[in-house]
Amino acid sequence: MATLTAYSQVYLYNCTAADNVVNASFSAATARACIASRANQYGTMYFLNCGFADNAFTGANADQQGEIVIAANINNANRSFTFVNCAFDTSRDGHRPFCLGTACALYLRRCAITGFTAEGTGVTTGTLVTDSVQAASPGFTRATKTRADGLFARGLSARSPFAKSGFAVAVSAEGWIYYYNPDNYDRTTWKPWVSIGPGTTYTEAQGTAAGLSFDNLLPDAFGRPRTNGRIAYGPLNTEPAATQITVH
Repeated sequence: MATLTAYSQVYLYNCTAADNVVNASFSAATARACIASRANQYGTMYFLNCGFADNAFTGANADQQGEIVIAANINNANRSFTFVNCAFDTSRDGHRPFCLGTACALYLRRCAITGFTAEGTGVTTGTLVTDSVQAASPGFTRATKTRADGLFARGLSARSPFAKSGFAVAVSAEGWIYYYNPDNYDRTTWKPWVSIGPGTTYTEAQGTAAGLSFDNLLPDAFGRPRTNGRIAYGPLNTEPAATQITVH
């Protein structure tokens, strides 16, 4: 569980929350979530290429069963959550990706979310923006992968329809994170480099001047380089699909 305090900005990149099970008697959604925000104002969280898979909460009451991934317990229009290239899935009953205050702001860009509905987010009077969001299973691999140093991550299968669907993500010379959206226009001006948080949108030339390039995209969770046009949702590059040939 993470707690977001007032006036804070939290960036989570290439993170995996998988196979977590909590058994306790809590009724509040923020006590039963992977990520909980209790800031009363001006709290922002940004998630890039994160994966959430098969997390669960089991409580004393039937209505407490299931999974809540992101929860916020205060209705405040100045609290926002942004997800880019993220994947949500579960095989458990009661999956609820979001449980937000009615006035929160939620931005979802190129995400695959099992069971997603706009009504299910809890956002009614706030801001809800969806860009290429699919209410479908992202197609995670069956198990997490572990690097030699113990770091683990859960990525998508090479057969996933989202194995090559993600935005390219890079960091400017000033340290701001941008994603490349070839369909983004600022009024009539094409500005494909879009800031995740504070910053601005850039034209191709402005992005180059700011140090943004397909040659220095942020790597995956295991440090492997990413390639524009082959970026999977979630924290890992997909492995090449294997081919088996049987000769009789």
